[in-house]
Amino acid sequence: MKISVLVATLSAIVNAQNDCNAYNELESATSCGSSGYAMNYGLPNCENFSKREDIFDARGKRFISCTRGCLARFVREELIGGNVKNCATIKSMAFASHVPCYKKCEFCQALFSNKIAFARVFRFSDFFNANALRQVADISWNCIWSG
Repeated sequence: MKISVLVATLSAIVNAQNDCNAYNELESATSCGSSGYAMNYGLPNCENFSKREDIFDARGKRFISCTRGCLARFVREELIGGNVKNCATIKSMAFASHVPCYKKCEFCQALFSNKIAFARVFRFSDFFNANALRQVADISWNCIWSG
């Protein structure tokens, strides 16, 4: 039993590192720099959620794992795979991918039992970013009207 828990834990850590590494891969492919989506938003948030995952309940952890994978797939398949090089286009496309991933991964359900955990993990500075604010408004609207 203990070995299977250890294997599952190590697997989750490796998956989180691989998913967050998508942002380093994007930066290597595009060189948008410290103000680009990958280095300024994607990677810091991915790493922050991965480091603080332990403060979430089971539903919150499922949301984090699902969203991390969903966003990493988008970065690898659509941005890197699509050979998108324009930094403004990358930022726009990447932010547009957040709400569909959040919906798919049941953010609204995770939020209700993890409000304090989310408040501790979100970076305050992100709430001064127009793209992030739009994303918060979109997903909030979805939470209000879908349940």
